[in-house]
Amino acid sequence: MQAKAVIANGTRSFSIETIDVLPPQHDELLVEIKAAGLCHTDFDSMLFSLGTLSEYTLVHEATAVKIERDMTFPSAAIVSCGVMTGYGSVVNAAKVKPGRSVVVLGTGAWG
Repeated sequence: MQAKAVIANGTRSFSIETIDVLPPQHDELLVEIKAAGLCHTDFDSMLFSLGTLSEYTLVHEATAVKIERDMTFPSAAIVSCGVMTGYGSVVNAAKVKPGRSVVVLGTGAWG
């Protein structure tokens, strides 16, 4: 199938091109992108390297998360970076135990 994509060429510029998206393999899902949580570090990285933002993409089925039908796409899009980064910092890096109180400070969607 073909899809439109924003392509970063690594020279601080972007182009909109038509790309080929391969059919999913046995452990992949074809996902239509309705909204994307783009962190400022993702954008900065794309200015200086190759990258793409596409209408459709393939993902491994284990990485897909089912959302409730009434959740809006923009709300769901911030979960991956804006929520999980903070959650991972608290649970994995700081190792905060259940029942403890903490404050998470930051300048992104989470803090």
